[in-house]
Amino acid sequence: MDTIAAFEDAETGKVIGPTFDAFLPLLSSNRNAFLSTRKATFQYGRTPRHMMDIYYPDPALMPAKHDAPVLFFFYGGGLSTGERTFAPPYDVLYSNLGWYFTQKGIVTIVSDYRLVPQVQFPSSAEDVYKAVRWAIDNREHIVNAGGPDVQYKFNFEGIFLMAHGSGVLHLSTALMLPGLLTGDHETRDRIAGAVFVAGTYGVKGLSQTDVVAGILAQYWGTYEALVKNSPQALLESAAKDLLAALPEILIVEGEREPDWMVVGTREFQKRLAERRKKKELVVVVDVNKVELPEVELRTVTRMVAKGHNHISVQLSPGSGQGEEWVEAVIKWMKNVLDNRLYIIF
Repeated sequence: MDTIAAFEDAETGKVIGPTFDAFLPLLSSNRNAFLSTRKATFQYGRTPRHMMDIYYPDPALMPAKHDAPVLFFFYGGGLSTGERTFAPPYDVLYSNLGWYFTQKGIVTIVSDYRLVPQVQFPSSAEDVYKAVRWAIDNREHIVNAGGPDVQYKFNFEGIFLMAHGSGVLHLSTALMLPGLLTGDHETRDRIAGAVFVAGTYGVKGLSQTDVVAGILAQYWGTYEALVKNSPQALLESAAKDLLAALPEILIVEGEREPDWMVVGTREFQKRLAERRKKKELVVVVDVNKVELPEVELRTVTRMVAKGHNHISVQLSPGSGQGEEWVEAVIKWMKNVLDNRLYIIF
């Protein structure tokens, strides 16, 4: 983590290579463990981009009568790239997340979705919704695919949704665009919480002439459509009943995110707190502290992962370096479930 924290530039294009170079040897040392995690693959839609991998906790590691939380993860990739599985040596990416969370007793679902230029707004957000709904509707098939020795129960009544980077753009859109996650009571009522990691929310702090603005506009079709339908804009226009239906939300950012992302994240947190009439809270997760900070519910909390950049947060689980932010997220998830009434299927 000292290597990552020493990078002078925070722009994603300049840190992605060095960050992978720093973490790949650490993750590769655990490749066998990652790739041997119990896993099943399903197709939730009609195209090859409608695929999901289910990672199952080892039954031998599950406490008796323990109910396994279910976590969906939607990766980033700048809208036009991203895969749930990669060829070696990058096959450690996302399998590290699947392994890490299953080690904590959490069923983890890593889902693909359609990308630019094949689709435009709101297709990728619709895929997020479809993936979650499909898994809920087919939960018995998912449980059975884990094998006959999977005797623990899956908590599909208190699921969590997590995304990174541009995946946050799609997840937050799916939560705030009418007719998707919060518009479907069967799905909405099962969502306990959402975790937005190093997310993209809009164009606040970003010049219209910036290359990133141009990339974002490809998904919406025009810059004007981007401004009108970004997650930040959807938040501003959301009806009160939709806002009331949102789950608990935890915002995570690396300490060294690009400036425009920092501006956008803080504006999103501020307006989400104001519109939901909740208190804003900032929590710093420091790699040098043994005790993890408490994260309050019924707040809009922004967790700062000290020493991390935009890329390193997703590479840290399973590396043995900078994993504290993930432990804090898991602690928050447990707190959410402890304060939620649910039925176990």
